[in-house]
Amino acid sequence: MDSKKIVNSLIDDIANGAAISQILLKARIIAYNVGDEKFSKLIKNEQQGYSPNDDIPDYRKLKSMVKATFANSWGNIQTVDVHSEMIEDKRIKDLLTFVYVKDSLVQVEAMYNNAESGMVRVQVPVFAYPTIKSLYDSDGYEVHSQKNPYCQLLKFLRLNYLTYFFSLTISWIGAWIWLLIQTRIRQRQLLTMYIMSKLL
Repeated sequence: MDSKKIVNSLIDDIANGAAISQILLKARIIAYNVGDEKFSKLIKNEQQGYSPNDDIPDYRKLKSMVKATFANSWGNIQTVDVHSEMIEDKRIKDLLTFVYVKDSLVQVEAMYNNAESGMVRVQVPVFAYPTIKSLYDSDGYEVHSQKNPYCQLLKFLRLNYLTYFFSLTISWIGAWIWLLIQTRIRQRQLLTMYIMSKLL
């Protein structure tokens, strides 16, 4: 299947809400076929997720309200909002204000689809728990963030991919039109040369 057909198929997939795994697979083929190394690396990271050493793109830093669920001293389960403005440590404050999504897009889509009651369970580094414990006297936490930013992330990426593939299509159409114009110009030049040779 040639790149143009895959791009058209991909545009249809994005417009019709196909699974992100299907979109990423085709996008990786296109990135390879057109030789776009930067886009190819981005697609690979989106497919496999980002390692701890990778710089993640800004669009994967999701501002979110974080909630902590824990058993209080009487054994009752309690869920509270974690108000990051009460935290002095800038690194922990940042971790509880933003969710840095390093998972693959397939995992992000699954997290969003499987989220219960509008919340997604997230991992917070262990070093942040003493700070949460100092705010809410408890042992054992589950930290959740709102579900909506995950949906926005998926929509943002689908829109960016759509824009990228439309631009490829337009450039291909532009190249075809340029070739057509050049062919017409060459035909006119040949016709002019032929007429001139007959007149001389």
